[in-house]
Amino acid sequence: MKRNFLLVALFLSLNACGNKEAPAPAAPPPEMVKQVIVAQQKAEMAEKQRQNEERLRQEAENQKKIAEEEKAKSQYMIMGLVVLVAIALFVGIAIGSSSRKDAARRKDDNAK
Repeated sequence: MKRNFLLVALFLSLNACGNKEAPAPAAPPPEMVKQVIVAQQKAEMAEKQRQNEERLRQEAENQKKIAEEEKAKSQYMIMGLVVLVAIALFVGIAIGSSSRKDAARRKDDNAK
């Protein structure tokens, strides 16, 4: 039993000696770090510019929609005014002709 224990301990110690840790990777050179930082900054600036362009495009679309809605509203108002003017014209013609008939009738009544 003691012999098996010693063999297991020997086996584990030999196995542990064979597993060495990998050396830590060397730090990148400072020039490469600067290049990476500059590339990240350029990417951030490009993303901000893209977002600004997208926002401006959306604002332009919103303004265009608002202008179209205002144009449609003004066209409805113009059409409404045209209809009112036409109705007023027909009412005026009707009132004028009925008043002429009434005046002619009164004239005939007075002449009798």
